[in-house]
Amino acid sequence: MAMMCNVCQTVGTRETPLLFCDGKGCGLAIHPPCYGVSASELHSGKWYCKRCEPHSTIRSTKVKCFACPQKSGALKLVADEQFCHVVCALWLDGITFGHEATMRPLIVDQKVLSISGLHCYICQEGNKGKDLSTMGHTQKCSHLGCIRRMHVTCGQERRLLGTPLKAGILDRTSSKERHTLWCEQHKETTPDPSPVKGARAGETPGIVLQDGTVIRAGDHIKAFWKGGRILYEGTVAGINDNETISINYHDGDYEDNVAKERIRPRLMVRVAKSAAAKTMAEQAKGEKKKVSATPPGPKVSLSGVGRAAVAAAAAA
Repeated sequence: MAMMCNVCQTVGTRETPLLFCDGKGCGLAIHPPCYGVSASELHSGKWYCKRCEPHSTIRSTKVKCFACPQKSGALKLVADEQFCHVVCALWLDGITFGHEATMRPLIVDQKVLSISGLHCYICQEGNKGKDLSTMGHTQKCSHLGCIRRMHVTCGQERRLLGTPLKAGILDRTSSKERHTLWCEQHKETTPDPSPVKGARAGETPGIVLQDGTVIRAGDHIKAFWKGGRILYEGTVAGINDNETISINYHDGDYEDNVAKERIRPRLMVRVAKSAAAKTMAEQAKGEKKKVSATPPGPKVSLSGVGRAAVAAAAAA
């Protein structure tokens, strides 16, 4: 399975590859923009996440998020040795970033932040002895009238976050209203808030094509068979670690390691055909108008002498 960014839950791309923490036993993977990594940090050799920084006086084993029970993940320092997940800060009301680009410092407004101790329904369902449901802070399901609450990281694990994306990267600058989350009951009945073409909330991340369309396993596409010039219909069988695609063609053939440059989403093909058909229809309509606009010739009277002349000409 391809590695994914811990924050936005999408794979790395050529334009924005994944960055891995060099801390011992950590291996956190993130897109630099999703964690607020600056250009100077990228070119400084080894990179460490906030919990693994060598100069930190806090033992990494003691680091945990104040908003949820999850100890691992993309954490940021708040204050007084408190940490918070980036996703928790993004989705919980009452937490903001002082500087959007670097995503620090984290500013917590206790008046807006939800009261701690409210039950997470996901933790309650998976309770195996120790009750974690009342730890930290929870957010209510975004569906109007639903009273279910959950930890943001619990919702992320079940793919219940309505993630606003820009070309596969988390859009941190969007308003809190767009950072929604849904319980399982309302996930399927809620419109997708993501502006990425083809991206659907709660689905397995896929590959972003050149036109911005996201394709995933199970999607219907068209591809140039073995680099030829003819498009064949098929279904995406899987997304490979090297960012290529495996395809089951509808005529029974199979092809592996297909470069995304050879893929065309069926929707795009249909749109192209529709545009061509529209153009042809407009051209035909124009020709029809041109013919109808041709001035008619002089009227021929078939009365009296004229009618007799026509009959004579026909007899000849």
